[in-house]
Amino acid sequence: MSANIKTFGLGVFNKSPNVEYKVYENGLYLGNSTLSEHLLLVEIIDKEQTTFKLHPDTRTIAEFACYKSNMTEVTSWGNNLKTIGYGAFMQSKLTAITLPNSLETIADSAFKQTKLTSLNFGTGLKAIGYEAFSNCPDLADVTLPNSLERIDSSVFYGTSVTYTDYENGRYLGSGDAGETANPYFALMEVITKTMTTFTVHADTHLIVPGVFYGSSSLESVEIKEKVSFIGSGAFENCIALTSLSVAANNTHFYSPSNKAILEKDTDRLLFGLNGGFIPEDTKIIGEKAFYYRKFTEPLVIPSSVTTIEDYAFYQTNLTAIVIPDSVTKIGKSVFQYSNSLTSVTLSKNFKVIEDWTFSGCKILETLTIPDSVTMIKEWAFSNCEMLANVTYSANLAFIGDVAFSSCVALTTLPASESLRVFGSGSFRGCESLTSITIPKNVRYISSGAFADCTALTTLNVVSENNHYDSRENCNGIIETATNTLMVAVKDTVIVESIEALGAEVFSGIDIQSITIPASITKIGNWAFSDCGKLETVVIEGELTMINAGTFSHCTSLTSVNIPETVTEIGGSAFYNCKVLPEIKLPANLEKIGSWCFGRCTILPQIVIPRSVTNIARSAFSSCANLTIYAEATALPDGWHADWNDGNRPVYWYSETANYDGSHWRYVDGVPTVWAE
Repeated sequence: MSANIKTFGLGVFNKSPNVEYKVYENGLYLGNSTLSEHLLLVEIIDKEQTTFKLHPDTRTIAEFACYKSNMTEVTSWGNNLKTIGYGAFMQSKLTAITLPNSLETIADSAFKQTKLTSLNFGTGLKAIGYEAFSNCPDLADVTLPNSLERIDSSVFYGTSVTYTDYENGRYLGSGDAGETANPYFALMEVITKTMTTFTVHADTHLIVPGVFYGSSSLESVEIKEKVSFIGSGAFENCIALTSLSVAANNTHFYSPSNKAILEKDTDRLLFGLNGGFIPEDTKIIGEKAFYYRKFTEPLVIPSSVTTIEDYAFYQTNLTAIVIPDSVTKIGKSVFQYSNSLTSVTLSKNFKVIEDWTFSGCKILETLTIPDSVTMIKEWAFSNCEMLANVTYSANLAFIGDVAFSSCVALTTLPASESLRVFGSGSFRGCESLTSITIPKNVRYISSGAFADCTALTTLNVVSENNHYDSRENCNGIIETATNTLMVAVKDTVIVESIEALGAEVFSGIDIQSITIPASITKIGNWAFSDCGKLETVVIEGELTMINAGTFSHCTSLTSVNIPETVTEIGGSAFYNCKVLPEIKLPANLEKIGSWCFGRCTILPQIVIPRSVTNIARSAFSSCANLTIYAEATALPDGWHADWNDGNRPVYWYSETANYDGSHWRYVDGVPTVWAE
């Protein structure tokens, strides 16, 4: 294990027997044979012990390592500890800690909801994460170290920490031993959101993220020379802000024309204003730089810009944007929910369109994706409701999950030979698509890629494709290796060579009846879900399972047979089949999933075979007219405590007369309650 690991998540390796852990005192460790076998504290062994000694070689404490322990004291932190991970001591019973000078990072929620009354930081600390000490109500006296470079919001929320007020700001002080205290080291919050101007104290070094959030009357902010950190979203939703000024002798930031704040070392624009001013030398438009801004002038991105970071123009009123060819990377959600955006010109030099980049741009109609783009990630254009015409990259290879979902006006699909992957739900709900042709090099179509495309009438796979086919003019898309029908339309023919129906294959399709031939041995999850006009289903084959959601929301279904070979019915399989008048469960059935028959509101009765050993919760929920006859003589151990949470009448089988009103037997094949 590397000595440079700074985070180690919950459940990594999951105590695999193939991983050799080392034990020291009450801790379980990982490391390497070169430096130390105790570089990382994975977790404590006995959470009931009240004291703990960290191995002196340890550099990282993993996420949740001491979570909810009875630990009240750490007797030694060693001299090499660098990082305390997310939630590492959360909800423990620690009362007082003196952290080592070696410690550099305290992650989010590290000491949240502990019993701390005393806290002393070391002199090497650089960063404190979100809510790191929040909800420690008895923690009152805190002094930050002068070494601190970053501090997140809500670090001391719900504590009794004493702040220093200056004008409209609330500050937390710093001071190492032997040095003069600085009570204004970090601006933690503002006292009121109604001010129009704000001047940061001259001795302030750090400004926490979101500190001015929602200060709707704030017009100007003045930042002094010592400020070295301004957290993300510091001026978010400050709708009246027109001036951001930074002292000329500040060595970290500058503010050209008081219209933006940039980092000096990187020329990264951190915060912009409604005027949309981006200086000519800007290289990076930073995360949330124009978050929620309402632009008063057209926005021009200069050709010096190479990167636009996450959320940079999130939910703005941009109407048009030209991204110059100098830009090689765009982050996630950059233009998400920019509902006025009608025109986009993309750079010809980036390869990936990230998650959510244009999601929810509701009036964007036309888009050309340049040939440099090879990958479109999850949700990138989802819910672009008026996007009708897209010219796709000739080199596009990967379309991520739900990338174009609910683009209800979209009429075209990519057809380039470079295309390899359609992700799950990638074109789900594209209601104007009428035809699909799968190019020759596509090798993976995920479940539901074209689900709920209600106008589809024609499906085809080019003959050169080695992974999918449309054999025998079936008007469907079949995975060749498994003979699984993956995509279907109303007129798809289930030819004899098809052996399985893929997940969501007929979902939302306007069919009234279907016969599933004997060749079909498997039906995927949600295969017929939301077929609102489906009335009759005939299953001819020997299935062993009705999968989750198979017929859910088939609100017109009146007739369906379950083969005697079925041993399991998955969760929500018949959910909201609200006019289903009867159902016969097979004699060898063993499991019934949660919500399986939920909201089958007119179903009058059901007989549960003796073979059923497992029923999940809410299996018959909201079945207002249902009477349940169980062939079991008493409640089986494997039935969930809330299997019948709707409290429908239940009768247990008895061969011999039992007149207690809770038992039944067959009379001429009809379930009949014993009565005198």
